[in-house]
Amino acid sequence: MDFMENIRQGVRNLVGWNSLPYRLASATLNNLSILSKEGIGTLLTLNKLKRSPISNPISIEFRSLDHPLLLRPGTSDVSVVINNVIREEYGAFQPRHDPATMIDAGAYIGDTSAYFLSRFPKLECIALEPNPESFELASINLASYKDRARLLPKALSATGETVYFSGKELGARIDNSGKIEVEAITISKLLDFFPEKRVNILKMDIEGAEDEIFKNKPEQWLNKVDNIIIETHGPEITKNVLSTLEENGWSYRQVRGLYFCQPV
Repeated sequence: MDFMENIRQGVRNLVGWNSLPYRLASATLNNLSILSKEGIGTLLTLNKLKRSPISNPISIEFRSLDHPLLLRPGTSDVSVVINNVIREEYGAFQPRHDPATMIDAGAYIGDTSAYFLSRFPKLECIALEPNPESFELASINLASYKDRARLLPKALSATGETVYFSGKELGARIDNSGKIEVEAITISKLLDFFPEKRVNILKMDIEGAEDEIFKNKPEQWLNKVDNIIIETHGPEITKNVLSTLEENGWSYRQVRGLYFCQPV
């Protein structure tokens, strides 16, 4: 954890994550992180995008990425990129050997895939994004990585049956009351895309759909996965996911909002 994150955690522990002092301190630390890692130009551009009305995407270059990202003004895109690319939420993943394969379930606009593809030059990634608007942007953002990135307009589910989708941006989720019908795929089917039918990194940020996946015979695929990086959604889901991992011989550590998991 770097210096900025130590300060952030200290303030959060002292006054609470939802307090006004923490929100002000967090915004200040975000600006300092952007300034130190990307420079004043990127800081001004990102702050302008956050305040702007929704409009056409803007291409932004980041020093830690091999290729620019398109971001939509007035949406969650800027906050997501600050978290994942600049603050490097996934930076706590420190493998002994560079990974070769990855599944990115819940790719959003492709920012996390781009982060890992830039960090590990030999990595190949299959990314899933069921939201049509986010999928369109992710397909552009990942196109420059060519055949190292394969983006599928699918949701990850326990059974692979067709699901319904609702919401926008970060609030998008699988929901039986949703009006958008999307295809789904299971982890076992995704593993068939890889030559050895196993994957080095399984990243999951799928807005609660992880619950059914970990309830539905996870032992069929857990032994074919080397690392899981997962964001869980709600205390009951977290309890289910972590207990299932422990029962199957996995350990985990929490860093901010993510769980980094490995077989023992």
